[in-house]
Amino acid sequence: MADAIIGPESICEETDATVIVIDKLNADAINSLLTWYKVNKYRLDDQGNTSTLSDVYIGKHTTIGENCHFKPG
Repeated sequence: MADAIIGPESICEETDATVIVIDKLNADAINSLLTWYKVNKYRLDDQGNTSTLSDVYIGKHTTIGENCHFKPG
């Protein structure tokens, strides 16, 4: 089972094998969409981002342990 399925709701009812061919995948656009979805679903916009990296979100209520280093990816 996939962690995320993007498409119409009826795709979940499909039982036949499916092959999806994409000529070009824009990972930045997909990442922006999924980030927007996550922020809106979990209301992360009111938690404040303490990260100094533009593509990393660390909420103001999150802490990273002493002598620990955070590396995205």
